[in-house]
Formats: sequence, C-alpha cells, structure tokens
Amino acid sequence: MLSGTMAAAFRTTRWTLIHLLRDADATRRREAQDALYRTYRGPVLAYLRKKGVGAEAAEELAQSFYVKVVLGRQLFERADRSRGRLRALLCESLANYRKDDARRGRARRRLQAAVSPGGMAREQLEMIERSRNPDEAFDRSWAMGIVQRCVDKAQSHYLRIGREHTWRAFEERRFLPAANNCRPPAPAALAIELGFDSAADLNAAVQTVQKRLNLLIREETGDDYDHFRTLMG
Repeated sequence: MLSGTMAAAFRTTRWTLIHLLRDADATRRREAQDALYRTYRGPVLAYLRKKGVGAEAAEELAQSFYVKVVLGRQLFERADRSRGRLRALLCESLANYRKDDARRGRARRRLQAAVSPGGMAREQLEMIERSRNPDEAFDRSWAMGIVQRCVDKAQSHYLRIGREHTWRAFEERRFLPAANNCRPPAPAALAIELGFDSAADLNAAVQTVQKRLNLLIREETGDDYDHFRTLMG
C-alpha cells in the first residue's frame, strides 16, 4: 500500500500528465496520452469485467471508449482538478458510455429483427412476391436494397455524432412500423422515453432524419430517382 507521501506524488503525477495534454509540443502530448492510457487501461477493464462484460467484449469496449470518449471527446483535457477526482470523472464517463453502447446494441438488434435470414426485409420479400414478372421483381429488389443501404447510412451518421435519440425517434415512429407493418408508439409517450422536451420536438426530429434519408436516396439513385419513386409507390 502507498504511503501518504507516495500516494500524493502519484496523484500529482496524474494531474501533471493532464496538464501536459494541453502542451504545445505534440511529442509531450502524445507521451502523456500514452502514460494515461497505460495507467487506466487495467482499471477500465476491471470495471467492465465486474459489470459482467466478457473478456473479449470488455477489450473491445475499453478500446472503443478510449478512442471515442477519452481521445474523441478530449475527456482528460476537459478534466478540472478543482471539480473533483479524475477517477470519478473516468468512472462516470465509462458508465455512461457503456449504457450508450448497450442502447446502440439494442437499436442494431431491432433493425436486424426486421430482416429475414435471407437478408431481405419482410416488406422486400412481400414486394417481390407481388411482382408480376422477373423484371419487376428485379426492380423492386433494387429499390428496397437502396432503402436499406440509405437507412444504414443515416443510422450510422446519427449514432456517430451522438444523436441516438434523434435516430431512435425516426426508427420508432417511421422505420420499424413500416418494416413490421405495425402502429407506431404515441409521440407524447415516446418523447418522454427518449428525452425530448415535447412531442413536437420529437416530430421535428423525425422530419429531420426523413429529409436526410430522402437526400441519401436521391444521391444513391441519381438519374433513376423518378423510377425509384414509381417503384415505391
């Protein structure tokens, strides 16, 4: 166990490294980042394993947390010694990231649930079955493939920029009801669940995603956009 003097020196060294992250010299910044990573990699893995995360998954989650939060959001650079312990900041950020990662996993599983084992959404299979000939089946499959690719791109965009609630609003109100032929949840209740201030704000978010999706489809189809619209009815 560390003596009082050694423990104080250890804490001081950690904050010294934090200060070096703001240094003008790129080499010193990189060395400080590496030192902090070596210091906290083990504790982060221990935290995740104690939370029930498997060894391989914990390694992946720890690496993702380091890249997206510690580096991507400059977690250590934003640390303020006067506002509390570095450990508390790290643990709180890690707990939040783990929750966000779990929500992203559930979102991926919901999307996958709308896809058949053959890789086609149920709606796509039904459209093919309704086709009058192979040419029409080809065109309809082409159109539905474009929809799926653009939906995937839109989802990745909103998850990447940290606006999962915006994507979830669209997913719950538009995409999943269309894919599963079911009624969407009431906007007021969904707004509360996703953290929107009102149902109107939720509906605005849905429209924002829809506009982005329409733009992606236009880019994907190019000169065939009118044909695409005809196929989709």
